[in-house]
Amino acid sequence: MTALSKPSTAPLSLGHVHSGILISLIVWRVMIATPDFSGVDHHLWHVLLLAGCALLAWEWYRGWRQEVFYGPCGLVFVVLCLALLPAWLRGAQPSSAMGFALAYAGQLVFAGYCMQVIAPRVHLALAAVLAAVTVQAGLAMGQYFWVLPELLRQLEAGRLSDVVTHDASHDMAERLRNGGSYGSFTLANGLAIVLAAGLALAVSLCHNLWRQGHPARWPSLLLPLWLTAGLILADTKGSWAALAAATLWVSLSLCRPRWRWTAIGVFGGALISLALFVPLLEIPSIAVRVGYHLAATQLWLESPWWGHGWEAFAYQGAQHLPVWAEFARRVHNEVLESLVAGGLLAALPLIALMIMLAWPSRGQSLRHQATERTPASQPHTPWWMAVVPLGLIPLGVALGTLQSDNLAYWPGAAQGMMLLWGLLWGACAGMVFWLATRCTSSLPKGSWVAVLVLLLGSLIDFHLHEMAVVTLLIVLSCCHSSFASIDLSTPRRQHLAAGSMLTMVILASFLVQNGQQRSEELAHAQRIVSLLTSDHQDEATAQLQTLLGAPDGAADPQTVRQQGRAVASHLAGRFPAHEALLAAAASSHRDPHARIRALEDHLQRFTPRTGVLSDLAASHAQAGAWEAAIHHQQQAIALNPWFLPLRQQLISYYRAAQHSRSSDHEALAAAIAQEEARIRELTPQVFSRNRIRPSAVQQESTQ
Repeated sequence: MTALSKPSTAPLSLGHVHSGILISLIVWRVMIATPDFSGVDHHLWHVLLLAGCALLAWEWYRGWRQEVFYGPCGLVFVVLCLALLPAWLRGAQPSSAMGFALAYAGQLVFAGYCMQVIAPRVHLALAAVLAAVTVQAGLAMGQYFWVLPELLRQLEAGRLSDVVTHDASHDMAERLRNGGSYGSFTLANGLAIVLAAGLALAVSLCHNLWRQGHPARWPSLLLPLWLTAGLILADTKGSWAALAAATLWVSLSLCRPRWRWTAIGVFGGALISLALFVPLLEIPSIAVRVGYHLAATQLWLESPWWGHGWEAFAYQGAQHLPVWAEFARRVHNEVLESLVAGGLLAALPLIALMIMLAWPSRGQSLRHQATERTPASQPHTPWWMAVVPLGLIPLGVALGTLQSDNLAYWPGAAQGMMLLWGLLWGACAGMVFWLATRCTSSLPKGSWVAVLVLLLGSLIDFHLHEMAVVTLLIVLSCCHSSFASIDLSTPRRQHLAAGSMLTMVILASFLVQNGQQRSEELAHAQRIVSLLTSDHQDEATAQLQTLLGAPDGAADPQTVRQQGRAVASHLAGRFPAHEALLAAAASSHRDPHARIRALEDHLQRFTPRTGVLSDLAASHAQAGAWEAAIHHQQQAIALNPWFLPLRQQLISYYRAAQHSRSSDHEALAAAIAQEEARIRELTPQVFSRNRIRPSAVQQESTQ
């Protein structure tokens, strides 16, 4: 039974409301790709989703809908979430793990909503995807010409922490050094894979317009060129490789069997020759990923069935890295990430889901079911549908989704033109959306390529950690799927629907009441910690006193800082907790003994990591407890053995211990010689960023 077997008898106005909700969910989700799940935009997205689900429940209650649709991919998605639940519960950072769990639960609800409403709205869903990626490409261009140069100047002047929050300044600096525009995503790779998927859809749109001789066929060429320009500025190789491989896969699947197998043989031979004769490990982006994958495989083999818990690789992966590899928090392969986190029980459903989405028969089914539509047979699209994406972009600017380091440095933004930039991008999104809804008969072919692009990208990066990518996978896979159904035309239907509506209303009320409050509390805690860790203590203390609401001169600076530390720890400790923020608050104590107590308490609450252990060692060193400093520095080295500055710092502790006592002078001298020999041995082998910094060598030489 397909999704079109029993059309809804609901009023046409309800259908238009569902169309508006679906468009908003797609466009908005791609705009709020950042991983801060405490943000108000994330909460409002979920509120809108729950509103759509409540409307569905009302239609079931009234008997306007008599079926619930589901598909095999949706069922496997449910199994995947259940299989990952133990990993989430055993996460290295429980609050972060549960944040991801709730985010995936939201995506599961979104998948269920799409299955119920997307059948007559495929053209709207794909047009919304195109509208969203158009804006992302525009953000990439603006960043390249205006944002990134200004942030680089801030970085060189040492004022980057004044531009972004304290805990994000390191990530921002790494982003700037790596290069590439990133839109509203965390990294350039996330933006690039979404633009590559959008490019596949845009090429399908242009192809369709040219086949029809549509008057807009020439202007439509601007869209793939626009997306290509954004993809180039993102400056990533993986997205291009994924796009080429996906296009080849789809092309081969549409060939006759004889030519298909011949092409596969030629292509396979070319890959084998490339692997044999080209030193692939000399390409840095390939070499670092091989290192991640080798470390993840070793870590997985330690617990093959259950894994080690969510984000285990971030805390234990460095111990298994090859000496030439670079540390990263993610495996850069979602299958291996799931193996490390949840073992085979979590990885097998993910592998099954990826194969089901990529299998050629699904694309062929799509071609027969959806590509024969003509524009005349498309459901009528009211003119106001184009206003939905037009209005969402300025709303995102108002909520801060597109501000921060995106539009804030654009020309005229300081004079209040930021909202005008949002209106401009909203108008572009509306025009692209309207054009795509007029001519989408062949877009589903491009959606299959787009699905493959996103899947292949997740094998070389951690794209399934980006909820925007997960949303696009759900939308695109639903666009070319048929669904089975469960009949709800029974007396119990009304009770089930009423209970569902009540649940949706309660959840939406909870999100509305708590979402903004939690977001403001976390931002308040971040501001306090940035002042506690500022280099300008007198000025920062005065600002902190004002931020805490105390009058000037009402308390001594030490008391103000202590109060700020307590407030920040309390706020950051609320869900979602922020481990790095709490660690920064603990490290902000001036008194080394107080800092030691705070850091030891932090280690008891959270999984140990290199930075916290190194800070604790430095605190013991400041207090003159050299044995404890050496012990904790050795623990930090054990977690990240190939990061040589840690070993150089250990040598400085050994030497300081030599000066403080003479009883074990020879043993300490032997330890120093051993570490120095180890550094000389490892320096040619380790990754360049793992070597000793010149400043550290100079500092050591002066001691």
